[in-house]
Amino acid sequence: MRTLYLVGLFVLTSLYSIAQEWEEYQDDTLFTFETPFEHVLIPSDSSNLWVIAQPNKIKLDTAFTPQLALITDSINNYPINNHSSFDLILSSELNTTSVYFDYGFFVEFQHKMYSDTLTDGGYIEASYDGGETFENIIDQPSADVYWDVSPWNDFEYTNFNLYTDDDTLYNGERGYSGCFDWTQTNFGWGYIPVAPSGLLSTQVDTIILRFNFISDSLDTQKEGWMIDNFRFYAVDFGGFIGGPADANFTVGPIPAQQQVTVNFPVPYGQLRYEVYDLQGKVVKEIAESGTQASVIDIDDLPNGLYILRIWGDGINLGSARFIKD
Repeated sequence: MRTLYLVGLFVLTSLYSIAQEWEEYQDDTLFTFETPFEHVLIPSDSSNLWVIAQPNKIKLDTAFTPQLALITDSINNYPINNHSSFDLILSSELNTTSVYFDYGFFVEFQHKMYSDTLTDGGYIEASYDGGETFENIIDQPSADVYWDVSPWNDFEYTNFNLYTDDDTLYNGERGYSGCFDWTQTNFGWGYIPVAPSGLLSTQVDTIILRFNFISDSLDTQKEGWMIDNFRFYAVDFGGFIGGPADANFTVGPIPAQQQVTVNFPVPYGQLRYEVYDLQGKVVKEIAESGTQASVIDIDDLPNGLYILRIWGDGINLGSARFIKD
């Protein structure tokens, strides 16, 4: 089975992973546009405004890291009825350590915009099937084979200055619009096995992010969108992936061979567990009553990486990862 290889490295050195504890950035990689960056693909058609160039406008006048940036035309205002895009390819080639990556992957960029509020602007789409389909980055992928693959919201830090469902453009799409100076945006995935719909046995190792800029039929002499300094990194959140209860629990040992133990600071009347493999399939379900610690038998599971989802007294306490070795 292939999973997404990117730029993260998670170090599992402790015997137990503690919920809610997260470590420093791992394999922090920054790309400016002062040197060629082959992971950005700009269509060559004449109507596409995106270029990598030195800005020469009134509002969009300077790159975040001079001299070059991605910009919707480096000299002219954007025209009416335009739809321009470029693709950011997140693939194994971005992995500077050539190691397995799965959790807490983040994309960060700096950007600046000068457009009509709630009319002209930009939005980001993601493709998890090699470019066959794209969905807005804030939407959960429609294919059932994905599990927690869209940017998550379980931590305040994870989606920073990302637009919401209330930020609409003229065509109803959600995205950025209006006028703002340099702003840092980042978003992250909690768990990202990537597979074409219905083809779990042939998983791909690439996510495509498409940055779109659109304008309506009214010319207001605005300058567009400028983007600079793409940064890719991973954050090790310990064993915790996320849950609305923000529960404190430990899961270990890591790696485990025959059993995984889950400890809680207080007992729960009813506990329920679901174990998922990397394809999002439930491979084990357990229910227990009146306990502060649970021992889960994993001797029958193949070696590999798993996700453990936990409910206590009907409340989703969160999720943790463990390795069967």
